[in-house]
Amino acid sequence: MTATHAPGRTRPMRFAPDAEAHREVLETILTLRLRQLARISGLVAKVRPENAATLVPLLERLPELPAAARATLARDPYFHASFTRLVTALRASDPVAARTATDRLTSSLLLPAAGLLPGPVQLQAGQGGGLSLGVGGPRLRDHTPAVAGTVHFRGAADGGLHWFSESGASGTLSPHASQRPVLDGDDERLPPMLAELAADPKSFSTEHVRPVTAGHALTQRFEDVCDRLRAAWPSMHDEITANVSLVVPIHSLQTAAFSNTAWQGAVFLRDDFTDPLFLAERLVHESSHLRLNAVMAVTDLHTHSWDERVDSPFRNGPRPVAGLLHGAFVFTRAAEALLRISEGTGDAERGARQAKALVEKVDIALRTVRVAVRLTDEGLDFMNDIDRARLSVVSHCGHVEPADDSDYLLGEM
Repeated sequence: MTATHAPGRTRPMRFAPDAEAHREVLETILTLRLRQLARISGLVAKVRPENAATLVPLLERLPELPAAARATLARDPYFHASFTRLVTALRASDPVAARTATDRLTSSLLLPAAGLLPGPVQLQAGQGGGLSLGVGGPRLRDHTPAVAGTVHFRGAADGGLHWFSESGASGTLSPHASQRPVLDGDDERLPPMLAELAADPKSFSTEHVRPVTAGHALTQRFEDVCDRLRAAWPSMHDEITANVSLVVPIHSLQTAAFSNTAWQGAVFLRDDFTDPLFLAERLVHESSHLRLNAVMAVTDLHTHSWDERVDSPFRNGPRPVAGLLHGAFVFTRAAEALLRISEGTGDAERGARQAKALVEKVDIALRTVRVAVRLTDEGLDFMNDIDRARLSVVSHCGHVEPADDSDYLLGEM
């Protein structure tokens, strides 16, 4: 997730969860992306000429967004994924992909930037009148022809949005900013964006997964695990709240969970939420990937090129250097989470066995790092920090035997 050619200064990366440090990193990334959108506003307008008169001045003024709107936008994975897709499409001279990405980007910008809108914007509602703005925010969904087709938006005096369709339906939307992860598989942007992700050969998940509705049972199990994390590891819960805004339950045959560098703020979890230890391990693991993705976008932890590879205990065959650092970090954090949430329960031994299996792989990874990876000073401090956390986990596990590789571990390897 390359953010800039001139990284801003952020606090050094540490193993310990730090919600405030993550907010600072997101602010750095957002600032750089808003500046880039201002610079390429003319190119964006060319692929969406019907909105050009509004898009150009809107994009040019994005760096002026107030703090609350910036915080909302920084946590919106649809914004980050659409931004990445747009820049990639423009570089590839792909006007069709650029137009689609522009519409998705605009839908993320409308509410946070409503006060900057100089005029009306047109967007196409999805089938049945579905059109979402932001993550977990207002959603036009009326399964009648009344809202189908083109929807026009105009900023309202109170910072909201007036909208009306060509059939005469209309309404007003107010800004929305959720401060906790939203469990949502119903956003109409998800299916096509996940299809594009599966078609990308550089993507982790090449399986075309299907988002599913988050019913009452899934929601309750997810909230129960979040409550257990809050009680057992408050700082991790706080970081996840700052770091993850969208959790998408998915139907998948091969993939237990994944995140993606383009989708900053989103994790995708297979909808088998019945085992709280498994769910907590996946949530901490994937959210920690997002945390490190963001840091590595603005801070150099090693001096290797993106395509240099080393042996890895986390996947079959040589993997990129960044993947080895990621694995050491996220596996150690997941191991600590397992120990913390299972301590004093009937699952304590199972949690310790799985934690030990995770950190045994981290030990192998750190040995490779010491002999095969050129770390920066910040990278060396970070790896040493992870090693101290690994040793603490080993000490707390005691003499239990490590668990056999779980389906999730096998997927990671």
